[in-house]
Amino acid sequence: MVSLLAGLVGVALCASSWVLGLEQNVGLGWLFRLRGPLPPPEDVVVVGISGAAADRLGLSSQLNEWPRHLHAELIDRLAAAGASAIAIDIVFEKPRAPESDAELAAAVAGAGNVVLAERVQSEDVDERPGEPRILVDQRFEPIPALKTAALGTAPFTLPSVPIRVSQFWVFGRSLSELPNLPIVALQAHLLSIYDEFAALLEHELGASMNLPSPTEIRERGRLEDLVGMIRMRFLADSELAGRLRERLSHLDLSVGEKKLLSALIDAYAGPDSRYLNYYGPPRTIETLAYDSLIGPEGSAAARALAGKTVFVGYSERRRSERQQDEFYSVYSEKTGLSLSGVEIGATAFANLLDSSSIHPLGMPAYLLSLLSWASVLGALLAERAARWAVILAMGLGTAYFLGVTWAFESMNVWLPVVGPLCIILPLVLLSSLFLRYRELIAQRHRIQAALGYYVPPTIVSRLAHESFAAGASAELVHGTCLISDAEQFTRLAESLDPAALHELVQQYFAVLIAAVERRGGFVADLSGDSMVAIWAAARPDRELRKEACLAAIDVLDEVAKFNAGRATRSLPTGLGLDSGELLLGNVSFAQRLQYRAVGDIVNTASRIQGLNRQLGTRALLSSSTLESLPGLTTRKVGDFLLLGKTHATEVHELLGHGPESRQEHCMLIEEFAAALGAFRRRDWSAASEMFARILDVNPDDGPSRFYLAQCKVLAEADLPLDWRGTIRMSVK
Repeated sequence: MVSLLAGLVGVALCASSWVLGLEQNVGLGWLFRLRGPLPPPEDVVVVGISGAAADRLGLSSQLNEWPRHLHAELIDRLAAAGASAIAIDIVFEKPRAPESDAELAAAVAGAGNVVLAERVQSEDVDERPGEPRILVDQRFEPIPALKTAALGTAPFTLPSVPIRVSQFWVFGRSLSELPNLPIVALQAHLLSIYDEFAALLEHELGASMNLPSPTEIRERGRLEDLVGMIRMRFLADSELAGRLRERLSHLDLSVGEKKLLSALIDAYAGPDSRYLNYYGPPRTIETLAYDSLIGPEGSAAARALAGKTVFVGYSERRRSERQQDEFYSVYSEKTGLSLSGVEIGATAFANLLDSSSIHPLGMPAYLLSLLSWASVLGALLAERAARWAVILAMGLGTAYFLGVTWAFESMNVWLPVVGPLCIILPLVLLSSLFLRYRELIAQRHRIQAALGYYVPPTIVSRLAHESFAAGASAELVHGTCLISDAEQFTRLAESLDPAALHELVQQYFAVLIAAVERRGGFVADLSGDSMVAIWAAARPDRELRKEACLAAIDVLDEVAKFNAGRATRSLPTGLGLDSGELLLGNVSFAQRLQYRAVGDIVNTASRIQGLNRQLGTRALLSSSTLESLPGLTTRKVGDFLLLGKTHATEVHELLGHGPESRQEHCMLIEEFAAALGAFRRRDWSAASEMFARILDVNPDDGPSRFYLAQCKVLAEADLPLDWRGTIRMSVK
């Protein structure tokens, strides 16, 4: 729904005048450039008036200063060559020398097929505040002599520079029945099949049409009035064009005649304005220099114009300041030369003759196509993975663009380009990707929350942004490892059903984990009844070691509370701590990963923890953990060569923290240190006596009991001369 909503927003944007302007100025330009030039039309030729022609004729570059007898000579030459129609895009609205005007009028009348241009000037009607602007077109016709002599006259209005010219008027601008120069020239060109066209109209509309014959048209002129009258009939009867085409399909006429009659029907029945189907850059339409048709040698050049309509007007071969009417087109950017008005008129005429003008979509069809495109994108891109959504969007965009270019090249149909590809597609894709991103973020949070029950939050956060390839997230750190072990767990496991055991273990580990996390550590592993907790930093940190020791004290306190009242289900716990370097990272096996702490301190902490069972203690730590930590109450319990180790480890018992604890255990610490000194000196009798005295006062002191037994064993052993009290452990 969000993707579709994004598509609808895109459709709304595409209906704005800004995007419609982009479609015309950018999208249509893309299509023309991709299609490339077309073969020039065969039935129209331009005679170009240029600065070069003026120079060769020795005339001024200002057309209004040219003698009109030259235009008369040109018209005579074209008529003699058999031109089917002559459209002159020059306005003769002001009289000149009477002889010159008379000579030109005689030439126009003698040719019988000349259509002259009118000038149109737009003026604002008096505006009132809050009311829309109103423009009124004022027509300036040729002088009366030429108006009477011409076959017809008509305006030819185009937008002003620098607006890109994309359309031309067939009828209108201010009045929908007012014919423009291209349609009047077309009707003049097709007077040869006018009888067939009139017969078609009279068959459908009856004798009320009262259409003149071709001879009458040439005699009385004013072809524009006839064209306007026929246009009014088409406007009044929207189904007339369809009936004419149906009847035309049954007439016994040649294919060429049917094509020309069909072009006339399309011209009269179509919209007031059409989109120009440019054949290419300037001079694509065959263009002859004005001076090449003047003089004795002009007859030879004119022979090739038989049966063609000739447009006469300004047309420079290269960019010139003397060009009086030039218009920016889709091809102007590439060539730097704009099209002249007469070339655009010839292009419009050829489009009408071939029924080849560009056909845009009407606004309803335009919006429907955009809605369909947005719906397809919304349906196909929604819920796709980001990579596939982008690939699919690129594929759909490419397919759409290929379809648009094919329709333009083969059928002259202009489908929207900018809106679908530059607005709707990105909007739908980005909305889809945004939703997918939000979903992935939510999923990541869910995974992080789930992993948080197994892996420390800081590690979860880092893993969420890293690759899960084997070995990822591994880092060498300095830290302290605390390992716990619960006594009597095996016995309890045998006596409890799985559900009860699970509940007990859940409660037990909750106590341990809470104590560790309060002191800034994280639980790296839980296995059976054992816990591995880590305090890690990038470099050695005394405060972290102290927090680990305080956490050990807290764990023992919390376990004591946990075991209170659980005589049959108590879990006495032993702790071992060691500090040094370790590796935190993923350990892979069987295509699976586990996040673990790996290093010698983990193994040493496990061995130290195992000493608790031999010494009858609860919390033991290495000298590397205890180093330079004030405030802790500890006693050294000896040097031990732990199982699997090659060097002895100095081990201390953690008794408490703070002055009160120190005062409570002061006597025990001093007496045990003295006894341990005698033990190290091999003074077995004195050591045994001291350990026994400690036990008299502290019957539960496990280390004293352990060493009292060791004195009896070692007194009979053959010890090396360098022995200094190290005890070799044969069990974990």
